[in-house]
Amino acid sequence: MRRVTALLLAILSINAVFAQSLTRQPPDVLLDTWRTISDFGPRHENSDGERQLFDLIEHRFAQHGISLQREALSTFADAHSFSYVAHAVLPAAQGQTNDEIIIAVPVNHRFGASDHQEGALSPAAALTLFERIVARELPVAVRFLFLGGEKEPAPGYPLGSRAFVDQFDSGRRALVLYLDLERPTDELVLDVGAPGIVGPSWALQMVADAFAAEAVRYRALPIRMQLHRGRFADDVPALRHYLEAGIPAIRVHSGGVVAGDDTDHAPTLHTTEQMLTAITRLVETAKAPLPEVWDRHFIAWQIGERLLVTGEREYIIAILLFATIALLYAATFRHRFKRYTLTFLRNGWAVPAITLVLFLALLLSTGVLVRLLELRAYADLWRHRPRLFLGIKLVLAVFLFSVTTLAGRKKLLTAPSRFYSAAAIVFTFIAIVVLAVVQVSFTVYFLWTFVWAFLFTVVPFRPAKFFCLLIAPATLILAAHQMTTGEEFAAVRLLLLSPIRGNLLLTVVVLPFLLMLIRLDFAVRHPRAGRRSFLLRIVATACAALILVLAPLAVALRPYGPGTREPVVVHETVDLVSFDHRIVLRTPTQRTDIAFALDDRSYLWRGNPITVGDIDPQEHRDVHVESRSSRFLERKRVRLTLSADAPVYSVEIALRSETPIILYDANLPVLLSPDGRSGRIIVGVTPPLPLEVDLTFSEDSEPTALWSVTLSALSGPFLLEVDDAEVTDVRRTIRFAQEL
Repeated sequence: MRRVTALLLAILSINAVFAQSLTRQPPDVLLDTWRTISDFGPRHENSDGERQLFDLIEHRFAQHGISLQREALSTFADAHSFSYVAHAVLPAAQGQTNDEIIIAVPVNHRFGASDHQEGALSPAAALTLFERIVARELPVAVRFLFLGGEKEPAPGYPLGSRAFVDQFDSGRRALVLYLDLERPTDELVLDVGAPGIVGPSWALQMVADAFAAEAVRYRALPIRMQLHRGRFADDVPALRHYLEAGIPAIRVHSGGVVAGDDTDHAPTLHTTEQMLTAITRLVETAKAPLPEVWDRHFIAWQIGERLLVTGEREYIIAILLFATIALLYAATFRHRFKRYTLTFLRNGWAVPAITLVLFLALLLSTGVLVRLLELRAYADLWRHRPRLFLGIKLVLAVFLFSVTTLAGRKKLLTAPSRFYSAAAIVFTFIAIVVLAVVQVSFTVYFLWTFVWAFLFTVVPFRPAKFFCLLIAPATLILAAHQMTTGEEFAAVRLLLLSPIRGNLLLTVVVLPFLLMLIRLDFAVRHPRAGRRSFLLRIVATACAALILVLAPLAVALRPYGPGTREPVVVHETVDLVSFDHRIVLRTPTQRTDIAFALDDRSYLWRGNPITVGDIDPQEHRDVHVESRSSRFLERKRVRLTLSADAPVYSVEIALRSETPIILYDANLPVLLSPDGRSGRIIVGVTPPLPLEVDLTFSEDSEPTALWSVTLSALSGPFLLEVDDAEVTDVRRTIRFAQEL
């Protein structure tokens, strides 16, 4: 009986284990990889975390028999990094093309980046994608490109992308997908341009279609493409080098808008999983050869998850179609067209006068905004609420324009009512022609305005005219919305604070609508007999009311407080050459009332560098340099070894000499001035310690090395004595000289 019981228990145990193995869920590769990389700790350049990540990548590829090729970032003449680039290729199926889809990801983050900016999701996504497609037959080759030296705000960056582009075969067709992801909760944004250049439409359409097929939520920000074409957008270094080299590239990056289906405590990475499924679909359905056409003037519109792209040829056909319709109308209704033409020619002088009034109103509004920002002592306050400040400027300008027009009506508004309709059409048409010469795609907003201005003139009913006036600025309002929500700060700054360029642009944009408004003002009767300009008075009153509502919001805006503490950057400078010891605090609002303590001594920051006290060189020997020299064949070899007792962020070495420096060899890039009496040794950020600098001069060269070593630690304990601010970064630069 005991044996039977034991046998039954054994069978039940085996069944339970077997059932458990059947119901166990497969491991979440993406989530596990992301957590593994995050656990490596900081992954700035030349860090242990970076080395562990490269080892992990190499191990994952080696498991499938694929070797990873590493290349150092030490071959530049003007930059240097102790990081490197690694890449490997999954070839296309036999008999297919050698065209490539390149999955590029940065492996580093900026030194001292916050947790939500550490970017472990990008390499995790690339490794997961590799696992999914490594065993499949691919119609095109897929290259995985892991880029070091991408993130630091230093001259010459991103070095990883530069190094890859420099050795890329320009005759090969390729498409770069640059994955730059941060938090799993962030919305995805597609970026396809850099200042002065935009990628081809087929690449954007290919990625957008793949995303739409998998219901990936993303933003394409069509307005950013236009701003890149006009060089009004901020630089995108991650794409610029690829696009300038003729390589189509699209950056998929975090938009900073929380998607809502994930949390930091229990991330599901649902959006990233969808993105990887979409990229897998894109890779498997890519058709070789990849297109070589580069359409630089396409128009894009996003509706939900769908992106509609109109090519240059189709858009030009649309322009010609609308122009043909307008000409046919003029030919059909010749008498009416003649009346409008004669009226415009007789009263054309009024357009420059009205334009000048509008420009001066915008100029005065700019001055009011500048004064408001000075009053708040925060020049970038508008960045926190760009729509609020843009609204204040436009409403104030329209108010000033309306009041000025009402006051000078007898001189400014002497033309017949139909003149203002004709002026709106002519002005918009001229803007379209001028912009078409500069950049065809810029005309899309004015083409929409032209169509509705034309209908505004044609329709005889006042309600229809009101509707045309309301719908005419729709595309411009959409563009402004995309600019302010997409954090296009360079363009918004131009519109808000540029007294000439920005106000001229706004004058061109706003004038057609004000001309139509004046035309409607003639059509709307004043309730009181004998009085005029009823509509302009209503507009002026409404603008005044809006200003009374919006201005207090701007004055009371407090972007920082107990809930959102203001970031403070502390920079301490110890100059052992001039025996100067100073400390500087930097805040976004340029505060001058911050109390703090350094090394148990209290100070009050009032906006000027604070002299900490007398310098004792022995107290600041956190940095040590050992020098060894030898002579041979009329040459002098100097070997410098730098060590430090605190983490080093950067090292700068300037060379000075009374006579020209003759340099034969160096283990780091060296830039000398044309006369040879000065130069600098380019070390890079986060160098290894001890750092070896090996230089070979002519025997009679006796330069002086001026060291600037920046550490990520201050000389003593630092404490802010305010509750509404927090220290986000500290730097201590030690400067000293050394004879070589």
